[in-house]
Amino acid sequence: MTILLTGAGGFLGKHLLEVLLSQMDHSVIALTSQGKNLCGMFPAEENRLTVVPTEQFTSLPFAEIDVLVNCAFPRNEDGTKMAEGLRFIAEILNAAVDGGVGAVINISSQSVYSQQRTEPATEETPLNLEGKYAVGKYAAELLTNTLCAAVPHTNLRLASLIGAGFDQRVPNKLVAKALAGEELKVLTGPQYYGFLDVRDASDAITTMIKSDSAAWSEVYNLGTNESYTLEDIVKTVVEIYNQKFSANITYKTELSEKHFNSVLSCRKFNEDFHWSPRYSLIDTIQWIFEQKKAK
Repeated sequence: MTILLTGAGGFLGKHLLEVLLSQMDHSVIALTSQGKNLCGMFPAEENRLTVVPTEQFTSLPFAEIDVLVNCAFPRNEDGTKMAEGLRFIAEILNAAVDGGVGAVINISSQSVYSQQRTEPATEETPLNLEGKYAVGKYAAELLTNTLCAAVPHTNLRLASLIGAGFDQRVPNKLVAKALAGEELKVLTGPQYYGFLDVRDASDAITTMIKSDSAAWSEVYNLGTNESYTLEDIVKTVVEIYNQKFSANITYKTELSEKHFNSVLSCRKFNEDFHWSPRYSLIDTIQWIFEQKKAK
């Protein structure tokens, strides 16, 4: 089996590449603008890993590619970058389908649902695109469904990814503050977060790649089914810090009426692929602590 991974230099892409190379005895083509970094990360896999610059995608042997996993997408909300990213997705999907690719997995996001929802979103929950990022992600889904209509395809709506090195997330910021000796403060109120450890995301996608693509549904939610408040997160950070350093740091809360909910119901994916996550929030925050201490 040959897998093409676009956006291979991103947070998810790098971890997924590592899992693909460790769990599957097949070849991977990594399409990325960060080729030197990836080659340095996997020097022993030169026989199974081919790194291709993003702009050279038209030269790829699509007829030999069993599954294309599209992780490519601009994370910022700059309008120009968003347009360039969507154009690239359209171009590579067109080239892949015309070239005879076997199947396509497009990485989407829970952000296509309302962030004001009161219940965990299922695949049937009406969409509500509340920001540029959500609009872009849904546009990529529509491109996938339209351009890949003739081949097996799916869109994975991921819960918010967390893990060591992804410092824009709340757990990472709180760990950094704790290690710097700064006061920890969080808002309390109707705010609920659904997270997914990037290692679990990578394992789930690999499980899907190994399955029969003809049976895939057009969309799946992928997460843990768990819900966390900001106070849950900061409590976990404080508990782990105090255990690791025999310390006694505390935190403060401020009341907020702002509503937020990013929780997913992921039963469909779990049942279709007999998969469940392995990493808890505690596991992930411990990993973040270890990575930041090692720096």
